[in-house]
Amino acid sequence: MGTQIDYIFLTGDLRYAPSGKFATDTVEYINKLLNAANLTVDQLFIVPGNHDIVRDADGRSDAILESIKDYSPKDGTFPSNKMSDVHNGHEEFREMIHIIYHDNLEMAACYDDDEKPHFTIETKDFNIICIDTALTYTKQRNDNLIIGTECIMDLFEKLNQDKPSIILTHYSSDFLERSEQMQIVQLLKDFHIQL
Repeated sequence: MGTQIDYIFLTGDLRYAPSGKFATDTVEYINKLLNAANLTVDQLFIVPGNHDIVRDADGRSDAILESIKDYSPKDGTFPSNKMSDVHNGHEEFREMIHIIYHDNLEMAACYDDDEKPHFTIETKDFNIICIDTALTYTKQRNDNLIIGTECIMDLFEKLNQDKPSIILTHYSSDFLERSEQMQIVQLLKDFHIQL
């Protein structure tokens, strides 16, 4: 249609979870989007949704319960020895990410660090903050989510303050546990993030 498009943001649920697998044409579809917009994968940003993870992967629910048992948004940290179990269930999503970003291995690697479930990327135009809001999503816990306020603050502190910052999430802040939500809202104010 002749519309200039600079970036594509995919906010999760690339997979239809009841089918159990990512559709075979997922990558083809994303490539069609990029081609239609005349973009490369460097201009594509993705965060996982709740359907992109195997929420009942071995040990994941127990690790999440253990991680949030003594969690406080004021402190905002997860036990580091639990993070690989919390990330159990992300393997198929990561495989898909590596296929999508086969021409940008640096971008693909951003999704691989269990210790850092959220990450930032600085483009020529803005900072993008990718937050995995499905991090503590389980069958029993589909709201009152926890994302780790300390992790978020660490990201915000490293942003290039001369550029606007965009947060990319699957869930809105309404799905966060109330005290977590309030802490995140304060961080957004403190770091002047509005989008």
